[in-house]
Amino acid sequence: EISPADISQSPTLTQGMTRAGVILGTAAYMSPEQARGHAVDKRTDIWAFGSVLYEMLSGKMAFPGDDITDILAAIIRAEPLWSALPDGSHPRLRELLERCLEKDARLRWHDIADVRVDIEKVQENPDEPRVEPPVLSQTNSRSRLTWGVVTFALGALLAGFAAWNLVPRPAADSRTVRFSFDVPSGPNQGIINGVEGRIAISPNGERIAYLGTRTEDLEDASAEPVRQIYLRAMDQSDGTPIPGTEGAKGLFFSPDSAWVGFVAGGKLQKVPIAGGAPLDITNVSRVLGADWGPDDRIIYGGGISTGLMQVSAAGGTPKVLTSLDPEKGEITHGYPEILPDGRTVLFTIGTQDGSRIARLSLDTGDWEDLSLSGSTPRYLPAGYIAFSQNGNLRLVPFDLGSMQPGGSVQPVQDGIEAMSFAGLEIVSFDLSPTGDLVFVPGSLGFRTQPVWVDRTGEETIIDASPGMYFGAHISPDGSRIVTTRTDEQGIGEVWVMNIDGSQAFPVADDGANYNPVWTPDGDTLTYTFNGNMFETLVDEDAERTEFLRREKYQYPSSWSPDGQFLAFREGSSDGSSIWIMSRGGDPEPLADLSFNSFAPRFAPQGGWIAYHSDESGQVEVYVRRYPGTERAEPVSRGREPVWSRDGRELFYRSGDRMMAVEIQTEPEFESGEPVELWTSPYFSQEGLFTNYDVASDGRFLMLGIPNLDEAETMTINVVLDWFEELKERVPVP
Repeated sequence: EISPADISQSPTLTQGMTRAGVILGTAAYMSPEQARGHAVDKRTDIWAFGSVLYEMLSGKMAFPGDDITDILAAIIRAEPLWSALPDGSHPRLRELLERCLEKDARLRWHDIADVRVDIEKVQENPDEPRVEPPVLSQTNSRSRLTWGVVTFALGALLAGFAAWNLVPRPAADSRTVRFSFDVPSGPNQGIINGVEGRIAISPNGERIAYLGTRTEDLEDASAEPVRQIYLRAMDQSDGTPIPGTEGAKGLFFSPDSAWVGFVAGGKLQKVPIAGGAPLDITNVSRVLGADWGPDDRIIYGGGISTGLMQVSAAGGTPKVLTSLDPEKGEITHGYPEILPDGRTVLFTIGTQDGSRIARLSLDTGDWEDLSLSGSTPRYLPAGYIAFSQNGNLRLVPFDLGSMQPGGSVQPVQDGIEAMSFAGLEIVSFDLSPTGDLVFVPGSLGFRTQPVWVDRTGEETIIDASPGMYFGAHISPDGSRIVTTRTDEQGIGEVWVMNIDGSQAFPVADDGANYNPVWTPDGDTLTYTFNGNMFETLVDEDAERTEFLRREKYQYPSSWSPDGQFLAFREGSSDGSSIWIMSRGGDPEPLADLSFNSFAPRFAPQGGWIAYHSDESGQVEVYVRRYPGTERAEPVSRGREPVWSRDGRELFYRSGDRMMAVEIQTEPEFESGEPVELWTSPYFSQEGLFTNYDVASDGRFLMLGIPNLDEAETMTINVVLDWFEELKERVPVP
């Protein structure tokens, strides 16, 4: 039973709660404008009155639903079931309800006094003819009885409602609304790809952008599950895919909430939410966080070994804003937040000792470490910054005058998905200036497990220590494995172990060490250390020697079988390219530098090199003679090519599928039809690096993903009007 007191206690009624962009109250009695997060006034009270009256008369909710999203969608789009009203009801009753529940607030009654006048007119003429279908016609006495009950209920409800409005009272407290929804993400679309950001909320608090997957026609051997951007309005129960955003990551909104920015195909792009094709902004390799300022400049983290970058949202050449200090162990700068003055930026420093928050002046170019351990700062209008620390959100007062934090750090939200990467703590959350929080629940950490997989897909776990492994390469004699394993701060270390996982030891664990590859003799490793290439003997106590130092970050990929040439990938904020160099010689590009290319691999017998590139507009595997002709032979759509030990087959990945194709190089190059060997979602970095290898017996060395079922879907938690909840827990400075 619903009483007038229910209305007085309902947070739906809006005295003191008229800020646009916030959804307040009990969902079943919200007005359409309230459900959309728009500003509200007394007309929302009229809607609540009509909703309660309808429920009293019909015994049903006016706008039912299984959860809050269904209810909000019904409020905005659906009509009440008018046939549920009592038989023989006075025709003015439905008119009264229709005026109360008019979705256009301009056409709704503006004051409860207007409702009272209409009710009094009906009470003065209860015998007014009723317009009813013959099948529902009742006797006049039954109709009078029904209307008598109705008018009594109307009077009681109206009296209670009016009395509530006459009693002086403080503004109603805001009520935080929480809900969640699941989206298919696929195990390789999880937190490791969240490094570049997979959820964002619009500044006006009306929409959430997230990364989801759709499956194309898998009868095509080259087709694979496609990740793209989905957009979900707060008043909708489902997200809508945005065409043209396939392969996207690194999501962020424009300040007017009209565009979504993202990274795809080696480009920083933007797409209008109202519809239309994505537009290129500039070339990028990866983005570690981005923010779009009110002056239409975009500031972003350019990746490992790169500082903050700036580019106009209209396009152009990026400008470097910050440079790393290797002497302080800095690995990257990322996750910027432009403060309200538009001239100051908070950002995260990734170091060998963890992440810290810093402040940059766009006027002077100077920046300062704020000595605050944490990552991904977000400014709250109440005078705080929120940031992540060990997978939890923390809050600290922040003075916009001095641009300094002050006071104690307080925990405000735990259980958020996070991982350590390159000295950064990456956390899957976002905040809107209107006070709403979105996050992916989880915990700090991500693990992979080295495994053997045969050609039929049968898996055997390697007894290696638990950890986060990147890449895996088998030694030339097949007896050992080298891999990158990260420490607690997400800093890469080079480890060597026996083929069964035993006798593991670190070869390089004193900084950012990544992408080790074997030399053909199996005695030496070439790897990346703090952005440049070094070599070291396969010995725990061996010293490193510098192999190549260049301005851009270098990642060794493969030695030619005679040990004369090294193929490596060079990456920076403006793209990725493949280079070849001889010992003591100068590097030369393998392919057109205007396209992104990755994962070069020399054939075991030499003379040919395989790689993947986006030069066709899609990611495809190519084979090219080296040294020799510049002609690239296309093999198939896919990534991460690896030769069989005899050079007669080329393996590559297409989504979660392992593909094989026969290769003939003489007298002319010829590739056969691709064949799927098995499908299983092993760890991948989407082709940035090769994360598997093939042994001489044909088994695949893969990186398994523990808790795979948990990774196949992504839960997004939404907390509307989170700032109001914080005000009750944390005093405003």
